[in-house]
Amino acid sequence: MKAHFDKKLRNWGDWMRKCNSGGLGFGSGPLANLGGRAQRAEAGCIIPVDDVEASKVDDAVRSLPIELQRMAMAWYVEDLSVREAAKKLSCSTSTVPVRVEQVCKGVQIWWANKHERAGRLSRDVEKTVSRINTLRD
Repeated sequence: MKAHFDKKLRNWGDWMRKCNSGGLGFGSGPLANLGGRAQRAEAGCIIPVDDVEASKVDDAVRSLPIELQRMAMAWYVEDLSVREAAKKLSCSTSTVPVRVEQVCKGVQIWWANKHERAGRLSRDVEKTVSRINTLRD
């Protein structure tokens, strides 16, 4: 499951770089400016970015504690190495993978809670419609 959310976060990192470099993504927000402008490393090919999913991941990342938001920016947007991220965030190199794991887990929990709330809302709407239809009969 971690790989699934790591992939979502990598898509988000691409999306954030696109936003910061004047691409067609959504406008950059305060989170995008935490780490400054990240340079996009082009390898001669364009990988499509899922803007809708990236926007949801951005909401999830914004819900995390600030130290995890900063780690997400350093790791997924700026694409720093373990050593560079540790230096930038003033932590040990052994802390970096732990925090990256916490970022993935935090996004995973946010995602699950969002879908659970959406399912509950959908069931509530169905019940309300059913009651209205019963009153009409």
